[in-house]
Amino acid sequence: MRIRQLWMNIGFAWLLASCASAPKVTKESLQFFPNGADIYLQVNIPGFRSLGKDANKVFRWLPKKNLRTGLDFTGQVSLFLYDETFMLRAIGTYPKSLILGQLRKQAEGVYEEDNEIFTLSISPEISFIKKDAPWQLQIPASGTIYFSNALRYHLAQMRQVTTSQIPVRVQQALQSSKNAVIYIPDISVFQDLDNLTKPLLIPLRRILVVITPKGGKYLSEFFVFFDDDKEREQKLRAQAKFIYSNFANNKSIKHFTYEVMDDGIRFQFEIKHKSIIQLLKMRKQEPKIASI
Repeated sequence: MRIRQLWMNIGFAWLLASCASAPKVTKESLQFFPNGADIYLQVNIPGFRSLGKDANKVFRWLPKKNLRTGLDFTGQVSLFLYDETFMLRAIGTYPKSLILGQLRKQAEGVYEEDNEIFTLSISPEISFIKKDAPWQLQIPASGTIYFSNALRYHLAQMRQVTTSQIPVRVQQALQSSKNAVIYIPDISVFQDLDNLTKPLLIPLRRILVVITPKGGKYLSEFFVFFDDDKEREQKLRAQAKFIYSNFANNKSIKHFTYEVMDDGIRFQFEIKHKSIIQLLKMRKQEPKIASI
C-alpha cells in the first residue's frame, strides 16, 4: 500500500505538466539542466495529454476549457511546489493554442486570482512570477519552457557550468523524445515522499523515474541508485526481492521485473491508461491523514 502511494505521488508532478506538449529534443536544449536542484522533471511528449485530461476529470482541478491556457497551467503546477528547489523543462516550440501562444496573448501587468497575485512580462522573454512565492516561469523566444523556484540562479549557472553532476543514466533518459523523466537526487528532501518510504527496511534516497507512453499504456522504469555504502547496497538488493514479490501478481500492472545493475536496481513494468485512472480514483477516496 505504501509503495503504491509512493509511486503515485511521484507521478503527480508530471501528471499536470502533461497538459502541455512539445516536439523532439535538440542538442542545444540538452545543454540546459542545472546542478543542485532537489527535483528534475522533463516532459516532452504529447502522449501524456490524455492522461492529464482524464486525471483532471477525477480531481476536477480545473474546468476542462481552462486546461488550454498557459496561466492556468502554471498555476496548477505551482500547487506541487514547496520550499525545495524545483526544475522543470518542457522542450520545444509550443503550438499557439498551448502555453506559449496563450501567454503571449495576455497583457503585461499584475493579475489577481483567488487572492493570489501574479506578475506577467512578455519582453524580452516571457516571465511569470507569483508574489510571495519562490517560483517563477520563463520562456525564451525559442519556446523552451524553464520553470523553477530558483530560476535566475539556474539560468546563470547553465551559462557557466560545463560539467554536469547529473548521472550518465539520467542524462541518457533526458535525451529521449518519447518519455517523461523525474530525477530526485535525495528523496528525504520531500517530507511526504520520505514518509512513504519509511515503512521500507531501507528507505529510498536517489531515484529516477522514466515513463514512456505506448498505445494506451505506459512503459515505466523506476531506478534506485546505489551509493558508496556497500552494506546499504546489499540490503537494497534484498529489499528488491521483497518489492518484486509484492508487485509480481498485481492486477493493475503487467510484466513487472527487476534487475540488479552496477549502479543500482531497475524495476520495469507496464500499466494501462485506465488502470492509472482507477488508482487515482482510489486515491481520491482515501481519507486524508493530518500531518504531525
